[in-house]
Amino acid sequence: FVAKIYLEKKALSKAESVLDNCAKKSKDAAVFAYFKGKIYVDRGEKEKAKISFLKALKIDPAHTYASLGLGLIYEEKEQFNEAQKIYTKYLDHGGESTAVLDRLVGILFAKEKYHDALPYVEQLVTLDQSDLNIKVKLGILYTDAKRYEDAKKVFTEILTSVPDSDRELYYLGALSSQMDEKEAAISYYNRIPSESSLYHEGNIQVANILQEFAMSDKNKNEARYLSFIQEAISKEPSLKFDLNLNLASYFENQSQFGRSIASLEEVETEKDFSEQHLYYLATLYEKNKNFPKAKSLMEMILAK
Repeated sequence: FVAKIYLEKKALSKAESVLDNCAKKSKDAAVFAYFKGKIYVDRGEKEKAKISFLKALKIDPAHTYASLGLGLIYEEKEQFNEAQKIYTKYLDHGGESTAVLDRLVGILFAKEKYHDALPYVEQLVTLDQSDLNIKVKLGILYTDAKRYEDAKKVFTEILTSVPDSDRELYYLGALSSQMDEKEAAISYYNRIPSESSLYHEGNIQVANILQEFAMSDKNKNEARYLSFIQEAISKEPSLKFDLNLNLASYFENQSQFGRSIASLEEVETEKDFSEQHLYYLATLYEKNKNFPKAKSLMEMILAK
């Protein structure tokens, strides 16, 4: 407090002297070296701050604020490996600051070291159960590690807190699909609200699953698949392009080339219809033995 008063009076040397004297008398207290470092940070003298923070951490390797202060200096200089070492050493010495964990997880995510980040994210969730964003990260990391049951548990917990979360519904749909729980996946995707940015992709995923069902047992499942396509386009016309492409691939696999061509031609004037789609249409004409039309489209592509 005396040092703070000197600082307010712009008497930096006196503030430093007070802190140095205290440090000499209390050799096991890291707070004085840390506070000197904080003074230097506030004055923009980062190298001096770095020396003081290192002194503090020599006394107490689990000093939260000195670890954060030094780590942030390294991060500002883009010396992320050094920052990572500081944060890891802090945690290895029993530190439990969520702020330090968050900084470390951020670095590991930036370096795409997701496997290394997983135990620290688990620790963060343990320390703060209310942080839904970090829980989402944990669910994604579990998915990446193919720990699907763990991921599903995390996302289900989040969904209990925010029942209408489009993000969690989409994640659970994707997870259920990977776990071969296709009907559950459809249920999750269908719950995504129409105003969500994930609504479009959710419908595409449902169409893919229902197409898979129809291809495995046409008599039993084709009507359901075609009905879904029709209803989805009726509710949301912007789905027409992607769902017609889905139909085209289905009919092609059924060797119903005429119906596949009709599905593509229906969206030929859409802005998203590219030369790649034109080429696909040409190959369908070829498979349908309409060689003049196929040749005409190929020549059109070559002309472009």
